[in-house]
Amino acid sequence: ASVFSGLQLVVVALILNAALNFSRQYLGSRAAELLACLAGVWLGFRGNPILALVTVCLLSVIIFRKEHGIEPLEHGGEVTGRPLFSAGVFLAGLIVFLGMLYVVDVRLFDLAALMVKIDCFAFGGGYVSLPLMLHAVVENHGWLTNAQFMDGIALGQVTPGPIVMTGAFVGYAVAGMVGAALSAVLL
Repeated sequence: ASVFSGLQLVVVALILNAALNFSRQYLGSRAAELLACLAGVWLGFRGNPILALVTVCLLSVIIFRKEHGIEPLEHGGEVTGRPLFSAGVFLAGLIVFLGMLYVVDVRLFDLAALMVKIDCFAFGGGYVSLPLMLHAVVENHGWLTNAQFMDGIALGQVTPGPIVMTGAFVGYAVAGMVGAALSAVLL
């Protein structure tokens, strides 16, 4: 217990360091700072992080398009052929896979669907996935407590690999080794 308490402090320091590095790199204007503060306040009031992410992204498209003079894409650049077909096949396979999980074990389905959702919205690095995962795993599903989730992040930090390996910890807590493997692959 004492080791994990100490590791939790290290995790908080690492996440704070990542936040400072991201802010130096990406918050180059008052508009960007305002959007970051807006998202932070929303998350501080335990708002849905996916809603915050989508809202900030939509607002940034409007704000920064005008700020940087970016014109909308013309219709001549449509994607056709193999990439579109491959994406369709992948999506169909994912739907079939999730459907099979639903039939076999609803808990595995819930876990897999959550990891796919986090993966779809967590662009920009593994640290982006943490608030999404925290919201879903601790607040929505109640699969872990805050302390257990922090232990999972700490374990992910002291083992080699990306921060999203916390998903494997969550998967293990929910459904054992099958859940850990499923989460690690899908996240």
